[in-house]
Amino acid sequence: MTRAKLGIGALLLVAIAPPPARGNARAETEEARIADILQSALVKHGGDVNRCFEKALADTLDVAGKVELSVDVGDEGKVTRAVALDHDATTPVLLACLEASTATWVTVVPSLLM
Repeated sequence: MTRAKLGIGALLLVAIAPPPARGNARAETEEARIADILQSALVKHGGDVNRCFEKALADTLDVAGKVELSVDVGDEGKVTRAVALDHDATTPVLLACLEASTATWVTVVPSLLM
């Protein structure tokens, strides 16, 4: 199992695509590999994140802040746990939606990146 932190900025609704790969280049450290995996997950699931913001906005127009999630990823790449660790989000609807949505994600299997 891999544990990592995933930061989601409330003002950044669309994840930024990672830089293009250089041939067969691979991230050199475990931390860099995990960061690459999380960035790919954010790109892949950007629509999920946006839907959470839309859901929160339907509840209140005062949606802002930064959310940091702790995610546990199982051997098959499925997120097995997602919990908001640190946040200054202004609505619990956003936090609950992000935790529930992230818990359904499947990422690249970390062992394949080594």
